[in-house]
Amino acid sequence: MALLSRYVTRIRHRAVLPYLRGDVLDLGCGYATTVSLLADGQHYVGIEANPLGVAYLRSHLPGQRFEVRDLDREQLALGDSRFDTILLLAVIEHLSHPLCALRQVPSLLTREGHLLITTPSRLGDRVLRLGVRLGLFHQEGVGLHHSVYGAPGIGLLLEQAGLMLAQRRNFLLGANQLFVCKVRDRQGDA
Repeated sequence: MALLSRYVTRIRHRAVLPYLRGDVLDLGCGYATTVSLLADGQHYVGIEANPLGVAYLRSHLPGQRFEVRDLDREQLALGDSRFDTILLLAVIEHLSHPLCALRQVPSLLTREGHLLITTPSRLGDRVLRLGVRLGLFHQEGVGLHHSVYGAPGIGLLLEQAGLMLAQRRNFLLGANQLFVCKVRDRQGDA
């Protein structure tokens, strides 16, 4: 990884760790680095579009489940599985059609479950683009950003998907954002 990419991943993990509970579905799991955050007894399912990446993860993390799915186009098809935590960490900005994945979230969450989204702010996106040119971040971190979201944009997507924002906070000096989301009709449970 480029010099600062690992650092940003560690800070992102620190931001989501207080909310990471129960069974976890990691949408766009990448290298599945969140597996290292799990406590004993937590079940994990990672979803990734790259078949070679999933084959690698299956061989190196045999105790975990990994599935190949294109979040922009495919149904997740996870049967009756329900999750306490669903992750979209540094993923939503890479999706052309984020509602395809987001609309599936309410049926995959347990009654008390929540969705965690991290995404760079506009400031963070500018910093990432500069950092890529300086070799501080991987090109993949920025080169495929389809959208840069602020709270209003995320709020609109959540509303269209039947979700609501329960909590929002910035981290990395405002360069990144964490959105903690719940199913909208479960508002009384928040």
